[in-house]
Amino acid sequence: MSLARLSVQLPQRRGESRFAKVPIRKKVTMNRLRIVAFLLAAMTSACGGGSDSGVTTPTGQGSNPPPPGSAAVTIQDFSYNPQNVTIKVGTTVRWTNAGPSAHTTVSDAGLWNSGTLAAPGGGGAYGGGGGNTAGGTFQFTFSQAGTFTYHCSIHPPTLYPGFTGTITVTP
Repeated sequence: MSLARLSVQLPQRRGESRFAKVPIRKKVTMNRLRIVAFLLAAMTSACGGGSDSGVTTPTGQGSNPPPPGSAAVTIQDFSYNPQNVTIKVGTTVRWTNAGPSAHTTVSDAGLWNSGTLAAPGGGGAYGGGGGNTAGGTFQFTFSQAGTFTYHCSIHPPTLYPGFTGTITVTP
């Protein structure tokens, strides 16, 4: 014997839901709170997922050149520039977000995950008045030869087919 869930409709009065005696205004507010909580939880889980050991916090103004023995990749306008990089084993690649949106760099093979790299701050009315700040950066040192593809997890290749990159590491 199974129990069926019954839904009893009550006479509807102005300002009340027809399925419960909860005022509509209170119900709408509760639904909005649930949606906001869900979105915050989704954004938090999308931003994590990697080790922070390679993440650096941007400091100062403008962009800094990569240190000797490293290569630089700029993220801007839903692209990695350069898209293809060839380096030697032991070289560090540093990705810097220079675009107006947050982005990531995530290895297709699971070797690295930058987490969310913030867009640069611009000061002014919306930037908090603190002056220009560089965008988020992430660096990873390649210790083995091979070809390593990557993408932005916020803007996946299924929706942004050209937003991918390749690092070729030679001995």
